[in-house]
Amino acid sequence: MKKVVALLLTIILVFSNSTIGLAEERPPEDQISTNPNFAQDIWFAPIQAQTDNGDGPLFDGGDGLQLVMVCSSISPNGAGVSVFAETDANLICGEIGGTIHIQRWSNNEWNNYYSFVFSEDSVSSASISQTISVQSGYYYRVSVSHYAATAASVKRAHTTTQSILIQ
Repeated sequence: MKKVVALLLTIILVFSNSTIGLAEERPPEDQISTNPNFAQDIWFAPIQAQTDNGDGPLFDGGDGLQLVMVCSSISPNGAGVSVFAETDANLICGEIGGTIHIQRWSNNEWNNYYSFVFSEDSVSSASISQTISVQSGYYYRVSVSHYAATAASVKRAHTTTQSILIQ
């Protein structure tokens, strides 16, 4: 009987420690996508009111450069993740794009797992879609620093998706 009780206590302790360990490797609930197959962050520039004299939208740069939409997304893809990022401006830019960081939740914080840059010259929009192999059993998200540049100004924005668990 003592051996059975000892075995049961051992099993309980093993599973209780495992549960605690898993709970620590889970990001906060508000950082986890409600859709296990997709997470996205998207921002559109607000539509600005025209002035009384019909001068059009009010821009904050000397050349009128404005980011009109930036987005990023992540989804599971086999033994990896598919990531997407897009940066759109209202003008043809000397350069437009962003820096993508695939981040993994470990040791109770987000750490850069893999990073890369995308850019285009002499266009008003740049995007990229790429699949990256990752280790299973972790939560991943995408954080992107977007930019658009002309000879006169640079505009920047940032997107960060919620996370998904790769199993």
